[in-house]
Amino acid sequence: MTNKDNCAFPADSKTQTDGGLTKREYIASQVMQGILAADTKEGLKFSFEQVVPKLALMYADELLKLIEGGK
Repeated sequence: MTNKDNCAFPADSKTQTDGGLTKREYIASQVMQGILAADTKEGLKFSFEQVVPKLALMYADELLKLIEGGK
């Protein structure tokens, strides 16, 4: 398992949940929100199905690489 596959909100002694979003999924969802929020002034410039999810994953992967030391 790599860092990107680790749980974004791991369970501890106080929580009853197990699993959930991975770090990659969580970061990508945040990036996607930012892309969509910044793009609403003039309507969507991007094709959502083709571009936005791919951009979000690309940015998430790059951020995770930097966090892991640029591997």
